[in-house]
Amino acid sequence: MIYECFFSEGMIKWNNLTYLIQNSIKVTSIMDGVVMIGIVLYGDRKEPAFLKFEKRIRQVLAERYHMISISQKDSALSSVCMEGKASSPELVVIALPNHVTLQKLILEKGVIICWKGQVPTIQKIEGNLVCIVSQDSEESCAATLKDYDIPVISCGMSQKATLTFSSRNEEQCMVSLQRNIQRLDGGITEAMEFAIPTGGQDDYTTLAICALALLLEKKDMVSSENYQG
Repeated sequence: MIYECFFSEGMIKWNNLTYLIQNSIKVTSIMDGVVMIGIVLYGDRKEPAFLKFEKRIRQVLAERYHMISISQKDSALSSVCMEGKASSPELVVIALPNHVTLQKLILEKGVIICWKGQVPTIQKIEGNLVCIVSQDSEESCAATLKDYDIPVISCGMSQKATLTFSSRNEEQCMVSLQRNIQRLDGGITEAMEFAIPTGGQDDYTTLAICALALLLEKKDMVSSENYQG
């Protein structure tokens, strides 16, 4: 189930959830033991390739989670405030345009996924986060996030990338996780290789979905039906 919400200045309500427009994004849970995961998609929302990437990420997540999906429609947005409870969705997916500079991002648990060549412009970050970037942005992103102890997972066709392809043919690709990563649940996924079907999406989208699947420990996100085009 997926809920689309477009917003601008002011306040918008989705059921019993209220999004307060300020200079920050905050995703929290309101019951002990319940943590709503925040997924921030960062890129140029005027670029067709990024919109296609964003749509694919949302589609894959919506097939596995109850979630709220929020997109910025114009430049008026500067913040969102969200609260969840046991009966609420498990994920909040936020599309953040690259021309918006946030003063603060607060996620108890979450992932920032940047489009190719993009580095998030956020002045202050709090919470348990991981950032997925293209390999060519790894150094600049790591420098931007170094004060917040946020690990960076790079995806690309390089021996230095965290995730890359070790081989591929018309039927399947071998994805190589080249170093250990810490999942959002605190566990460690060790370096390994695994096979996925060859699909019609671009390499970065495929590798970013693989990285997200490993972080969420959702192995079915890289099953054959997700790579048919």
